[in-house]
Amino acid sequence: NEMFELWLEYEKQNTLESKLVKLCDHLLPFLLNLKTNGKIWTEGNVTKSMVYKRNEVIFNYFPEIGNLMKTKIEYAVKEGWLKNV
Repeated sequence: NEMFELWLEYEKQNTLESKLVKLCDHLLPFLLNLKTNGKIWTEGNVTKSMVYKRNEVIFNYFPEIGNLMKTKIEYAVKEGWLKNV
């Protein structure tokens, strides 16, 4: 029952803790893609807009981190790891 309640809290995103968990869930794969020169992004034909959509929770709740990510997204486009769409 406790696990179910925690899951609902995570889905609702109405506590700081749930937002921090979501941040980690989204930030870690993003950083991995940067570390591997966009390997998964290029293999999956991922676009800039897809990365923005996937990470909008970070842009909304943690704008400072979101701004850093935006810089890295533009870098990934310049390097050809993300399509500029």
